[in-house]
Amino acid sequence: MEDDSNGENDVDTDEDSDIKSVIFKAIDYDDVALLTTVICDRKISPNFYKDETAPICKAAAHGNVAILAVLLHGNVILNVPDIKDHMWHRQPIHIAASKGHTHFVRVLIENGVHVDETDRDNRTALYWAAVFGQSDTARYLVSVGANVDAVQADGYTALHAAACFGYCDVCQVLLDGHADLQLTDKDGWNVCHSAASYGHLQVVQLVVNSGIDINTRTKANETMLHCAVSSGRLPVVQYLVQQGVTIDEKNSYGFTPFHLGIFYKRYEICRYLAEAGAKVQTTNHKGQTPCHHVAVRMDEEFLILLVKVGYNFSSESWIHENAFPITCVKTNEKVYSMLRYLAANCRSLKDLCCLEIRHLLGIDYKSKVHSLILPHLLKDMISFKDMSE
Repeated sequence: MEDDSNGENDVDTDEDSDIKSVIFKAIDYDDVALLTTVICDRKISPNFYKDETAPICKAAAHGNVAILAVLLHGNVILNVPDIKDHMWHRQPIHIAASKGHTHFVRVLIENGVHVDETDRDNRTALYWAAVFGQSDTARYLVSVGANVDAVQADGYTALHAAACFGYCDVCQVLLDGHADLQLTDKDGWNVCHSAASYGHLQVVQLVVNSGIDINTRTKANETMLHCAVSSGRLPVVQYLVQQGVTIDEKNSYGFTPFHLGIFYKRYEICRYLAEAGAKVQTTNHKGQTPCHHVAVRMDEEFLILLVKVGYNFSSESWIHENAFPITCVKTNEKVYSMLRYLAANCRSLKDLCCLEIRHLLGIDYKSKVHSLILPHLLKDMISFKDMSE
């Protein structure tokens, strides 16, 4: 039978189709004896496609090295792409690595497959092992010289992938293999930004403890804190603040993390950042304030939050000029009236005193306030004890 590995569009005879089906059935059911009869005894070549998949690709998905041994006896081509995998055209080594079939991967490499063979998107076997959390396979690939910093088409590395999916053990394997923490994708995101955005606290802790700059920035000048806030990852936000991340840095659009939290409606995060001493009075590069975004959404809940954290509504010139977002005026008279009232009435002396004391005490004001010689009620006000009311 001729080798038609590059002729997937050829028309099969009934006999051809039957024998191909037998080979695939033997692989699916791990029937080594049947496959041996067809490949070794009858001398049928395993180098063909059926339904856009080659036998070696099917075998890689199953991971049976005994099946692989038979295919090798039939001079199987080891680096053919799986055409049915329309997006990536992964090769057997990529498929096996993604499934965690370490022994299968080892045999492929021992028989000449390059450890850093790439698919159509420049993804290596190590990358695919990272995507699916296959730490043992990743460890083996690193041990035989896989490039831990290989970059796929959009700039992502295996470390990026493991961080996105929260595979801390794979991240550790890659870091042990000296993966570069500073490598960035096309948007300037390194592994920390990816981990923070996807909310994987253990991975964030791992990479921070590995020595990366906690204030490292993307091309949009966003820190890990910006990424965590945008995605609503409160535990990561809390950890980063506790580790001393710069809390009021602005990104390329002029948004601080607190301002981003208002924009993306991250209530608990905004509350936490305010309690941690973040500046709530801030303006982005379009001249928009947190109060403006609250008004656009007619958001009474966030308006009350701004009141409780000491927001200075009287500084909002657009309120005094009655230049409200049209949505606020027409559909939420209550929010409109509240904003008018808050802008017209200065903050109380009590609110101003609490705000100033918090700023003077710094980020640890909650623990420090108890040592002050003040009435308990005032201490509660300073430490936001009424925030849940």
